[in-house]
Amino acid sequence: AIEGERVLLQYGLDSLMALELRRRIDRKLGVSVPLAKLLGGLTLDGLAELVTSEFANVEPAESGGDQWVEIEL
Repeated sequence: AIEGERVLLQYGLDSLMALELRRRIDRKLGVSVPLAKLLGGLTLDGLAELVTSEFANVEPAESGGDQWVEIEL
């Protein structure tokens, strides 16, 4: 089972995976997650909070209305 309070490194996240995860989050959501945070003991819950708080600061799309973004990690 995936537990939000576990550190990402405990799921086997290594530096290359962290780079790819960071790149995908940035490309799909426009949110820049510091690599040091991903590799520095960040939990899955912590990542969700970080992305959510940063995503709130991203400018909305021109098309208007609420849009759901689906990302594949």
